[in-house]
Amino acid sequence: MSGIYGMVRFDQRPIDADSEVGGVRRIMTPWGPDRRTEQSRAGVLLGHLLRRITPEDASDRQPATDHEAGLTLVADLRLDNREDLAAALDMSPAECAAAPDSALLLGACVRWGERAWEHLVGACAGAVWDARRQYLVLARDAMGERPLYYHLDARRIVFASAVRAVLAFPDVPRRLNEIVLLDHLLLNWSDPEATAQQGILRLPPGCTLTVSAAHGTAQQRCYYTACGSAPELRRATQDTCVEALREALERAVHRRTRSAAAVASHLSAGLDSAAVTCAAARQLGARNLPLYAVTLGTPADQDGVVPHGRFADEAPLAAQVANRHPAIHHAVLPFPASPLLEDLAAITTGAGGLIPIAYGYATYRATIEHAARCSANVLLGGFAGNATFSSGGEYGAVCYVYRGLWRTAFALVLGHARARPMPLWRSFASLVAYQMIKAAALRLSISLPRGGPAVHGLRDVVAIRPEVLARHDLFRRAYRRGTLQFLSGVHQEPRGRLLAMVRRSGWWPDMWYGFKATLGVEVRDPLADRGLVELCLSIPPERFMAGGRSRALARAILAGQVPAELLADRRRGFQSANWMARFQAGIPLMLLLLERFKRSPAVCDLLDVPKLEALVRAFVPPVTWDHPFFERYYLFTPLAFQVGLLLARQESGGDPVDGLAGSIGNPL
Repeated sequence: MSGIYGMVRFDQRPIDADSEVGGVRRIMTPWGPDRRTEQSRAGVLLGHLLRRITPEDASDRQPATDHEAGLTLVADLRLDNREDLAAALDMSPAECAAAPDSALLLGACVRWGERAWEHLVGACAGAVWDARRQYLVLARDAMGERPLYYHLDARRIVFASAVRAVLAFPDVPRRLNEIVLLDHLLLNWSDPEATAQQGILRLPPGCTLTVSAAHGTAQQRCYYTACGSAPELRRATQDTCVEALREALERAVHRRTRSAAAVASHLSAGLDSAAVTCAAARQLGARNLPLYAVTLGTPADQDGVVPHGRFADEAPLAAQVANRHPAIHHAVLPFPASPLLEDLAAITTGAGGLIPIAYGYATYRATIEHAARCSANVLLGGFAGNATFSSGGEYGAVCYVYRGLWRTAFALVLGHARARPMPLWRSFASLVAYQMIKAAALRLSISLPRGGPAVHGLRDVVAIRPEVLARHDLFRRAYRRGTLQFLSGVHQEPRGRLLAMVRRSGWWPDMWYGFKATLGVEVRDPLADRGLVELCLSIPPERFMAGGRSRALARAILAGQVPAELLADRRRGFQSANWMARFQAGIPLMLLLLERFKRSPAVCDLLDVPKLEALVRAFVPPVTWDHPFFERYYLFTPLAFQVGLLLARQESGGDPVDGLAGSIGNPL
C-alpha cells in the first residue's frame, strides 16, 4: 500500500516543492510511514509514500526511473500476476522474487507503453511521466481497487490518491458539486468520474488518462470492460462450472494472502465470507500460519426488527465455520453501539466525504481495528460476492424476457419454483409478471407531470428542497441512468448491474483507503478478482440456480467445508441489526446539529432542514419490521446528514460537530 501525488506544469516552470506541495505532504503522511520520496525537474514533480505490506515492498524505491526509455513512475500497487509478467519480461525466477511490484510495472511500461496496464492483474493506481514525449499517463486497475483523483486546468495537472490531497495543491477550487450531492441523497452512483468536489475528477476503473504537457490536452481511454472479456460457458456442465469457479476462488485467495505480516479475515454467516475464510485458512494452515477471523455479533433479540429473510446474530454459525479449521483464531466482537452522528462526522472528514452505508462504517472499522490488534496488515473479505461468486441467478429472469432469451428465463423460473417450493405460475408471477408491472408503473409514475405514487413515496423520505428536485428533474435523470437503487429499470442483467455499481462507486476504495492510512491494514476482496469476475460473468445464469437451489455453485463448492445449516439457510445476515438504537442515541446531537444547519445558507439552499428535523423528532422504533421506516431512517436520513455536514464544513471552514457533545454532556 502506498500513496502517490504529483504535478505537471505545462509551461515547465520549476516547482517550489515546500510551498506548493507542503500541504499535500502533511495530508498524505499517514499513507507512507516507512518512506517518502519525491522527484522534481522541469515543471514535473512526482511523490511516493510507502507503507510496507508485502515482502517485496522492502526493496521498493519509488519514483522508479528507466533512464534509457525516459520513463519515471509512481504507483500504489499490488500485482497478482507477478510470475506471468516476469516471464513476459524475460526475468528469471530469482530476479522476479527480488523485484518489487514497481520494477515489474516499470518494465511493462518500457515493453508495452500505454498498453502495459492491460497486462496487469491486481490493484494498481499509477502515474508515468514520459520525458521524451512530454506525456503524463494516469491509470487505474481494471476493478478500481485503488483510487486516483486529479484536477486539470489550462496550466497544469495535479493528482493524488485522496481528494483531500488534491485540494491541498495551490489554486485548486473548493466548491462542492451540487449534482453529486443530490445523486448521493438518492443513492444514484451513475457517474464514475465526478466527486463531491467540483473540478476534482476520479479516474474510472480500467481507464488511462494521457496528458500532453506540450499541448495541454488530455485523452481518456478505457482499456478494460469485464463483460465479454471471457467466452460464455454455454455448453459447460454443472460440474465443470463448479470446478472452474473453485479453482478461480483458490487462485484469487492465494494472490491476496501475500503479506509481510499476519492475515485476518472478516467472517460472517454468509457464503461469501465463509468461502474466502475457508480457502485462506487451508492455504495459510499449509504454511503453518494463522488466520485471524473476526465476526461482529449482534444480540439475537434483534431478529424481530430485521428484514424478511435476514437474521441478526451471525456469531453461532460463524463459530461453527471457524471450528472446522485449526488455523483460524476466531474472535467475536460486539457490534459498535456508538451514536450514528459519530460515524457521520468521521465519514465526512475522510473517505471522500460520502458513504451510502453509514451504519456499516462502524462494522468495517471495528473489524479492521481488530485485525490491527492481531498485528495483521491484510484483511480479507467477500464484499463483491453477491455480484460474482454467490450470484443467486433467479432475479435475472425478467431481464432475459425483455431480451428475448426465453429458455434462460424459463430455467430460472423453474429453478426458483423448485427451490421454494411453489407452483410454477407463482414463481413466474413473482420473478417476471410482478417485475414487469412494477417497471411499467414506475415509467408511468416518472412520466406524469406531477409524478406518480412511486415518485411521491420517495419524495416523502428524501430531505431535498422541492425546488431543487424540480430544477434538476432528479428522479427522471436517475431513472434514465438506471443505477438508482429504488428507481432502476429491470432491463439490465443483475450481475452486470451489481458489478457496474461496484466498479462505478468510488466510495468503496475511498473507505478502504482511509482505513489503510489510519490503521495500517489493507482490505482485499478475492471475490473482486479480475479472473474470478470474468469467469462468473461467463457462466450462464441458470447454472447459479441448478437443481432448484439459489446460489447453487457457491453451495456446491462449500459442501463439507461449512455447517449444513449454513448451506441450507436461505436467509442472509443483517450486520447492522442494532441500527435503531444507534440512531436513537444520536438524536440529541442531531437536533443540536440541525440548529446549526438552519444558520447555514449553503445547507438550507439544498436540504429541506425543517423536513429533516421533523423526521428526526418523529423517530419511534417499531417492534416489527417496517420497510418504509427502514428506508426513511436507515438509508435516506443519514445521507442527508452527511451532505449537510459537508456543506456546513465547506462553508465555515470548521467542523459543525465541534462543541455539540459538550452541550449535552454526552461526549462523542
